[in-house]
Parts: sequence; C-alpha cells; structure tokens
Amino acid sequence: DDVDLTQYTKNLAAALGVDEKKVQVAERIKHKVKATYKLAQTLDQFEASGTRQKIKTKIATAAGVSEDAVEVKVTSAERRRLAAGVTVETTIMTDDKETATAAKAKLPKTKAAASTLLDTVVAEEPEAPTQEEVTELEATIIADTPMDEATIAGGLDALAASDEAASTALGLEVADADNAGFVSADELSPPSPMAPP
Repeated sequence: DDVDLTQYTKNLAAALGVDEKKVQVAERIKHKVKATYKLAQTLDQFEASGTRQKIKTKIATAAGVSEDAVEVKVTSAERRRLAAGVTVETTIMTDDKETATAAKAKLPKTKAAASTLLDTVVAEEPEAPTQEEVTELEATIIADTPMDEATIAGGLDALAASDEAASTALGLEVADADNAGFVSADELSPPSPMAPP
C-alpha cells in the first residue's frame, strides 16, 4: 500500500506536539531479504565465539552485498543461556530490487548448505528466504528551542520504544522504529530542510 505522507506528517506532528510545518518527511523504497537459521549451540557459546560477526560476514559475502547491508538478530528458544537452540535471523536491506533478488537466490536453503556457509552446525532445515519491498520514512523535525528539543526527543523515544505504539500514533503499520537523535542545524545537508518562518 502507498503511504499517505500528508497524513503521516500530520500524525507525527500531533504525536510530538509540534506544528506540521516543522516536520519534513523523506520516503525511500527498500528491498528486504530475510533468512532464519536455528543453530545447534547455546546462547553463551554463540556470544563467546564471535559467531554473530562471522555470520554477518559470510551472509554478506554469499549474497554479494556489503556487511553494512546485513543485520543479524539472535534469539534463544530457551530462557536458560546454556540451553541449545539459538535462532539467527539475517536481514539484508538494499535500495535495488535486482540486488535483493540475487541475494535471496544465493542464500542457503538447506541445513547442509547453511551449515557449510555459516561454518557451524545448523540444527533444522531452514525455511526458504523471503523478499519484500518496504517503505522507509525518515522524518526531520525542527526544534526552535532546547525546551522544544527535549519535548520532541521524549516523543520520539516513546514512538521508537514500541512498534505497536508507533503504529497506533502514526496511523500505519510500523515494522521498525528508531530515534536517530538530534543534529545541529550546521550538520544538516544544504539546503536546510525548511526555510525559517
């Protein structure tokens, strides 16, 4: 579905308690490839061995993308850190659909291929990698005073704390919210995102 940027801007301004004229939104289409692998090691073993970085490097190399394009999330099936069964979700984000399609095709689709590529024992047959197009919205909010900055920062932190809360406040499904923080006006790329009132 297309994103209604006007409504998103209104909702974001309302959630932050600022005038809409202080909010600028940039829209980018990204392509996301996800692959999940369950490893036969404990969370402690995984963390102690540096496996996260190794997997990031190996997935990037296999997919033909930079390591910056790869994110690795780890969960343990058990609450105990010594229980076997670490699930690794790899996500590749790219601006180019063809790059994403090629990356998806190059990721391992069997337990044996994944074990070989990742250089660790994969415990279960993985599901096939998935690919989807996502809309990334980046908002720039102008704060005139330190008080405004503090209020806006608190509102952004609240939105970034919960994808569900962000979805409700912004009127669209939010898969991942992040507050990148403040920059001074001198650090903004010219031209300034908004002319002074």
